Amino acid sequence: MLQIALEAGFSTDETFTRAFTRQFGINPSGFRRVLRTYRMYADDEMGRDTFAGFTDDTPLTLRRTMRREPVTVEITPPRHLLFIRHSGYGNLLAKGQSFLGLWDGLFEYADANGIEYSPELLVGITHDDPYVTDEHRIRFDACLPVGEPTKTSYPIGYRYQKPRLCVARRHLGGMEEWELSKA
Repeated sequence: MLQIALEAGFSTDETFTRAFTRQFGINPSGFRRVLRTYRMYADDEMGRDTFAGFTDDTPLTLRRTMRREPVTVEITPPRHLLFIRHSGYGNLLAKGQSFLGLWDGLFEYADANGIEYSPELLVGITHDDPYVTDEHRIRFDACLPVGEPTKTSYPIGYRYQKPRLCVARRHLGGMEEWELSKA
């Protein structure tokens, strides 16, 4: 718990616990109990696949019903990322907007500022488990790997992504093929 609190910018786990309780109306221990109960129910109802590196304390569990696309568990390489945050599940794919449209602002920003990037490598980071987080609070970052640290201005942000364990879905091919695979 202390590690999570420090990574999230809190100076102590007590400060984190107070903020968590204020935000969600339940303390972290109570939340873990609810999550464990939910997982037991979901495992019985849906089944699950467990991957090396994930534990009972890891909030993400892959459900069989969610595995429509091939996924892997891997350690991401270190990357410098430009990103734009999208919030709210309903806003991610607004009517008539393509999935790749989530990256349009990044392409425009990079082009306007002479930032080099490869349009063949796009990164998407989902921060929240849709089974646990309210739909209007779901956060998705459309990311564009760049070669070096970059100063940005709102709504574009910059972050250095350290190597870490993640769930990945790779697509090889042109962007139009990606659109077809999501249709």
